[in-house]
Amino acid sequence: MLTNFLGASGEFVYDPAKGRFRGYLKTCTVRAEIRRAGKNVRFRGILLVEIPQAELAVEPISDDVWEQQLVTEALRLVRDACQNSTMFRAFEQYVLLDRSAEIVAKELGASVNNVHQAKARITKQLRDTVQHLREIEADWHAP
Repeated sequence: MLTNFLGASGEFVYDPAKGRFRGYLKTCTVRAEIRRAGKNVRFRGILLVEIPQAELAVEPISDDVWEQQLVTEALRLVRDACQNSTMFRAFEQYVLLDRSAEIVAKELGASVNNVHQAKARITKQLRDTVQHLREIEADWHAP
């Protein structure tokens, strides 16, 4: 599949109006798998080539996985930028590990209000970082 894509990549022109690039790759992958498996392969008694494309759609799943990866990368970037500060540790314990603000505050020697402020500040940083990563992705796909 990858060699087919690379062979056609010289003529390929990305058109954002037609959808996301990863959607295009998903379609190529599904079609390549059907070709590889053969036209007579059946899924639940139905020939693969006869199954409506909508039923083969994996885009919602791949979008979920993509978003999860985006948030994971944003979290890594924010963690690195915060250099394991008390504010990030408070956010991590309170939000990511779902511990009570009171326990987190006591363990970190901070006030409960500081824990809530850490949640708000780090959450904003995460949102901004995710948005920045989306902009980078959009610029990368732009003609």
